[in-house]
Amino acid sequence: MDKKTLETLARNACCLLKTKDGSDQVPNCQLANSEAVDDKTLELIAVGASVAACCAPCLEYHINAARKAGASHAELAAAVQIGEKVRQRPADIIAQSCKDLDI
Repeated sequence: MDKKTLETLARNACCLLKTKDGSDQVPNCQLANSEAVDDKTLELIAVGASVAACCAPCLEYHINAARKAGASHAELAAAVQIGEKVRQRPADIIAQSCKDLDI
């Protein structure tokens, strides 16, 4: 996945979450045990989770945070692809269920 595609995903993921005052809602991803995972790994996990959750503001925030933590383009692309697979799996299961029911 190229840089332009990653940037497009960050801008155009499938839903936007806003707070009551209209600002972007970005979750706090700090862990109770901050030594368990380094910042780069934490942000890459958050990138994949953001894609899976279809959270555009989260994705944009975590892509930028992952870059600042030293994530490479290839690492970001892998995190996005994993998130896409996680998001797609429930849809595949429902589609198969519909086929099994002759719908």
